[in-house]
Amino acid sequence: IEESKINSTEFGWFCEGITIKNSNLISEYPFLKSSNMEIDNLEMTAKYSFQYVNNLEIKNSHFKTKDAFWHASDVTVYDTHLEGEYLAWYSKNVTLVRCHIKGTQPFCYCENLKLIDCTMEDTDLSFENSEVYATIKGNVVSIKNPRLGRIEVDSLNEFIIEDNKFEIFNNNNDYMCINWIINTIRRYTIYIFIQNNLCSHIVFALHRTRIIVLSVFA
Repeated sequence: IEESKINSTEFGWFCEGITIKNSNLISEYPFLKSSNMEIDNLEMTAKYSFQYVNNLEIKNSHFKTKDAFWHASDVTVYDTHLEGEYLAWYSKNVTLVRCHIKGTQPFCYCENLKLIDCTMEDTDLSFENSEVYATIKGNVVSIKNPRLGRIEVDSLNEFIIEDNKFEIFNNNNDYMCINWIINTIRRYTIYIFIQNNLCSHIVFALHRTRIIVLSVFA
């Protein structure tokens, strides 16, 4: 499909091998359970897009959609604007490169999520219960209960680990720092790197776990 304008409520369901270039799509539930797709320069307004898809590559596109990529697997997105709440919940092996993400509660309950040089806007309560490896340029409103991985951001307003109690250790007892690392001692390790700006507020609670703040530079 090339140079097309599409208006279809249930476009591209259960399809194999779709290629779309330089097109515009208005839809309600596009691309349900489709696989082996390539998309380049698609302008899309939709809801519930790309749910249960597999093996998808997207480039140079602009999407305004809610609940996108739910239960999706093996998805790679390059240089794309993604606007809408609840992005990519329950997804597996999703990679975003140089993308802009806008909307509340993105990337919850994900497995092997990767964000490479992405920017985020109005993204509160991000990464809940997710395995995530991310380098993010600019500010993130809040990160909540990440499960596993490494997150590097320029600035973060709030980091939330909730439900139980915890112990915090560092040299200066100063959590308002320019560079800090949180190392959680569990079956896994989480590293959170904050650079260039202060963390304006942090809320912690973690059951039977010590959170150790290292390399604190005020």
